[in-house]
Amino acid sequence: MLKLLTLSTILLGLAIGAETESSGETSTSESSSSESTSSTTETPSSESSGESTSTTTTTTTTTTTTTTATPQKHNDVTSNYYYTYLDTSYFAFAIGQCTQKSLLDGSYMLASCLDTDLLQVNIYSTAGCSDTPTSSVNYTSADSEVFNCAGDNTYAKVTISVLGCTDQTYDVYSALDVCVAATSPATVYTSVYCSDTTGEIQYYLSSSCADAAYYSVAKMNSTCQYLFSTSSGSTKIYGKLSECVTSSSDTTSTTASATSTTSTPGTTTSAANNYNIFTAVALLFVAVLYVATL
Repeated sequence: MLKLLTLSTILLGLAIGAETESSGETSTSESSSSESTSSTTETPSSESSGESTSTTTTTTTTTTTTTTATPQKHNDVTSNYYYTYLDTSYFAFAIGQCTQKSLLDGSYMLASCLDTDLLQVNIYSTAGCSDTPTSSVNYTSADSEVFNCAGDNTYAKVTISVLGCTDQTYDVYSALDVCVAATSPATVYTSVYCSDTTGEIQYYLSSSCADAAYYSVAKMNSTCQYLFSTSSGSTKIYGKLSECVTSSSDTTSTTASATSTTSTPGTTTSAANNYNIFTAVALLFVAVLYVATL
């Protein structure tokens, strides 16, 4: 046993001495090792050290942060629509419904699909679109007008008023789930969603109206309430969702006659001509938060 302890002490002393000597003789090798990339480096201590080796391991950890856009509500329908101006704003009007076309001159519009590539647009001076139109024009895909007649007549009927819920109201029929520019030049895009008695006018910063481009929303229900203000904040817009149709089988639209003529616009009676209404229409469906950021 004494011989075994003595042998162990001698071997330990040799090992310590060999490492001390190796430190002086192999400094160049260690310096070269420190300049290498993060890999495992194995360097012999010296020839006299026998089996002794030194191992260095470097581990790099990468952290990835993923941002997920909040999903927005969509009707997932292909709506027929006619994209045109609503006074000084732009809008995707529903097909087959007598909608308010202008709050400034009190005119109404009925856009109807005569075929998948043929749209008829009639303008009227009275609600209901039952009298003789003041103008009637047909459009095809060869024209510059933007429309779709290959989908369904789905829509949200939005009843709006400018000075309060008890003041004069205007019914605007919007196509559902259609991403369109609300202004020209295009700076903000809108898409309308509805379900039963609730609806949303959604605002996006991209023409795709993708979730990642979502910016703001104006929510509405079956009760008239404050929706939003104009960019100046001086005029408040009130409104409610009066009707939500998400399937063509639920519609009771008016079908236009295929034999139509084109006439010149007549003189219409002004139903709204005060400055507050003009200010409201100027940015009717543009969120005040977005406009203030521009």
